Parts: sequence; C-alpha cells; structure tokens
Amino acid sequence: MRYSYKYRYLVERILNCGQLYRNAAVTFHRVYCAEMTTQSDVKQSKIERALKILALSVFTACVVLTFLAECERANWTLYLVAQLRLELFALSILTAAVFGVLEYPKKLILIVTICALLNGRQIIPLYFPSGNKLPTNAQSLRVLQINLNFKNQEFQKVSSYIHKINPDVLLISELTPTWVKAFQKSLPDYPNVTCVPREDTYGIGVYSKSKIENAKVEYFGPAGHPSVTGTLGGLEKPITILHTHIQGPVKDHFFEWHREHYEKMTMNVLTMKTPLLVSGDTNSNTWSYLLSDFLQATKLLDSRQGRGVQLTWPVPGYWRQFPFTVLAIDHYFVSPEIVVVNRKIGEDIGSDHFPVYMEFGLQSRTASPKPR
Repeated sequence: MRYSYKYRYLVERILNCGQLYRNAAVTFHRVYCAEMTTQSDVKQSKIERALKILALSVFTACVVLTFLAECERANWTLYLVAQLRLELFALSILTAAVFGVLEYPKKLILIVTICALLNGRQIIPLYFPSGNKLPTNAQSLRVLQINLNFKNQEFQKVSSYIHKINPDVLLISELTPTWVKAFQKSLPDYPNVTCVPREDTYGIGVYSKSKIENAKVEYFGPAGHPSVTGTLGGLEKPITILHTHIQGPVKDHFFEWHREHYEKMTMNVLTMKTPLLVSGDTNSNTWSYLLSDFLQATKLLDSRQGRGVQLTWPVPGYWRQFPFTVLAIDHYFVSPEIVVVNRKIGEDIGSDHFPVYMEFGLQSRTASPKPR
C-alpha cells in the first residue's frame, strides 16, 4: 500500500508538472504572438503611412506640373515642362489606379484623372490608325533620318547601319566636316549631296541616290541654323522636302530663336508645293504649342499616326547617364496625299539620338487629299 501511494503521488506530480508546462507554453505563445502582432502592426502602419505620403506627393506633382504645362505659352520654362506631358500622362494614370485600389476619396481620383486626360489628349490619338493604305504596285521611297551628334566618332557603326537599312535618302543633322569626309569614303552610293557642315551641333545635310532638284540652303530666323530644301523624284509625283534642325529652347534667348524658327518656317512651308515632307530634329514634342501650331497652320500630318509615340532622345546612358528615353523630337511630317508605309526607331549608333526610318508612297489619283 505504501508503494502504491507513493507511485500514485509521483504520477500526480508528473501530471501536475505537465499541466503547468502546458499552461506556461500557452501563456508564452499568447504573449509572444501578441508582441509579434504589435510589431507587425507598427511596421505595417509605417509602410502604409510612407505609401500615403508618396502617393500624395506624386498626386501633388501631377496636378502642379499639369497646371504649369497648360500655361506653356506664358514662359519658356513652362514650355519645357510641357515637353514632359507623356511622362505626366503615365504618372497620372498610375496615380489614379493606386488611389482607386487604396480607396482614396473620389474627388482626388477625379482630379488626377483630369490631369491624365489633359496630358494625354494629343498622345492617345497617335495610337489610332490613319486608315490610309498605299495602292497595290505603287512606288515608295525610303528615308533615314540620323542626328549624328557632333562628338560621335563611331564612323564604322554609322556607315554599317546605313548600308543595312539602305535608304534612298539620308537626312543628316549635326553634320561636321569630319563626318563629311567619312561619308565621302563610306557612302559612294549617295553622290547627290546638299550640305552645310559645321563644327557645332547645327551642321546639316541631305544625301540621295538620285538627283535632288532645286536643292538649296535656307535660314529661318536669327539663329543662323541652316535647313535644306529640294525636290526628290522616284514616285508618281515629285516630292518637296525640307530638312531642318531647330534651336534647343533651353535658355531665354535660345527660346526666342526656337520660336522665330517655327514662325519663319511656317510661312515658308505654306508656299511649298505638295506632296511635301518636312523632317528634322525640332527639339520639341508635337504636344508642345509651337509644334502643334505649326502642324495646324500647315495642315501637315504626323507620320507616327497609328504607330505610337516612338521616343528618340536621349539614348539611355548617353546624356548624363540618364536611364530612359523621354522625348520624341526627331520627326517626319507629311502632306495628306503621302501614305506612310512604315516608320520605326533605329538602333544605337553612338549618338544621343536614335535614327528614324520611314517608307512612304502616294495615294492613288482617285483619292482626294485634304486641301492645304
């Protein structure tokens, strides 16, 4: 009996210890989980607070910069802000989407949506096809526009790319005397040349496999930057061309040169025969007011219609190591009877600009292009 009592007592003690252990484990688990939950809640709260601050900061930037872009006619610095409408458009859409997911007030979502529409009103239409098609068996011309960058020394790279594309006409910006000599050796298939080489960024040239009729150099405005005009064959009708390079509007007096170049060029284009092709580095996007006014006055069409924005500057990593291409400033504008068959951005050739290739032809005679 004594051993039985001791045995029972021992078993009870073991069971009691087990019960205490379980109670302690349960208590520890509750306390630990509560502490972890508190830490997690604090961390999550900090993240949510940081995201809200970031979202509201982006929202404020979208609203303020959109307002400044809408006032671009008032000042040259606001004109520069208006060049970034594509980026503001994308940022506004992203902000509206984030606000919707986070269930922000509908007023804020509406405001940032309005910002997106204001910035995108001249960008979205570029993605709608024009509907024009080149007639079967119609002739076409291939042109390649290259802003060389006057510091570029990649002679072989540029020449190899030109031979690969094999355009009928080369439209060159930032043409230097060194590049003229290089092209004399590497481009024997382009004997017809009209050019004004310069040591700065405003040398220009047109190289053609066929003869350029009535080729001459024009100067628009007080900047003294040359442009090339002439007439090309190869299609059912002669094509009038104007290749230009407009001053960058990065200072007050540079903006005045920029603006006057547009004004003089507009008056000149209105006297030119059609079909007409205007090309060049305009140092502005089509959604900035000077270029938009130019297209409205001349009734020229953007060759990108149906092909999207097609950004050309800067080549990533070239300009101050900037990682993105942000502007579309290398353009082709065409009169309504011209049909763009193909238009695409080229490869990196050592410049800060991407080349732009285009193939085009003429509408059939039965078509009725819009009057100029």
